[in-house]
Amino acid sequence: MRIFDGEREEDDAWAHMNRGVAYGEQGKPDAAITEYKEAIRFDPDDADYHTKLGVAYVGQGKLDAAIAEYREAIRLDPDLKEYLET
Repeated sequence: MRIFDGEREEDDAWAHMNRGVAYGEQGKPDAAITEYKEAIRFDPDDADYHTKLGVAYVGQGKLDAAIAEYREAIRLDPDLKEYLET
C-alpha cells in the first residue's frame, strides 16, 4: 500500500504533466490527454495542468472540452484570463 503525503502527490502530478508534454511533442494526443488527466487527479488545483489539457483538446477539435478546461484554469488562476484570450 502506498501512502502519499502532499509533496509526493505533487511530484506524481508533475511527472504525469511532463509525460503529457512529451507525448504531445511526439504526436500522441490521446496519451497526452491521459497523462494530463492523471496530473489533474493528483493536483486538481493546478491551473497549468488544466490549460495543457485544454490545449490538447483543441488539437483534437474537442472545443467544448477545451473551453471547460480553460474555464477551470481561469477559476483557479484569474491572471490566466488575459493569456488565454490571446
